[in-house]
Amino acid sequence: METVPESEENIGTLADMLRAKYVTRRTGPEVVDLLNSRRQMRGERLLEYAQSLREIAEQGDIGEDWLVNAFLKGMSSTIGATHVRGPRPRNLDDAVNLAIPHVGDYGESYGVGLEKAMTAWDEREATNGRGPLATAAATRDQEQTRSHPATIPKDDR
Repeated sequence: METVPESEENIGTLADMLRAKYVTRRTGPEVVDLLNSRRQMRGERLLEYAQSLREIAEQGDIGEDWLVNAFLKGMSSTIGATHVRGPRPRNLDDAVNLAIPHVGDYGESYGVGLEKAMTAWDEREATNGRGPLATAAATRDQEQTRSHPATIPKDDR
């Protein structure tokens, strides 16, 4: 068991000791890959999304610019990300503080609630062939094909 001088007994020292023992350290490129693969999820607030990026970043040593880039790249609304990218936020906190007043808690638009944000997310995903609306459309198309098979004209030979 590691001992710590009484003068260093504080929450910060404890947190450092726990991180050293239990947190997996990754290389910079590994952390960047993890950040870039993380996207804002359906119904996820921007604050929650930013916090998850911070947790990923704790696994290695990377700069704030990587966090800002991952945040903007992974926002569910590219239009919202464009509004935030313009003022060039210096760190993740700046990006979040710029985003919420301009694009709301969910990144869709100011004053948009969870239900409307989720609907917008579903519609965007459907245009990319993903999400529940795309699945529903594909199922509906299959059912229509089964109930109304196309008639194929015979050759006039």
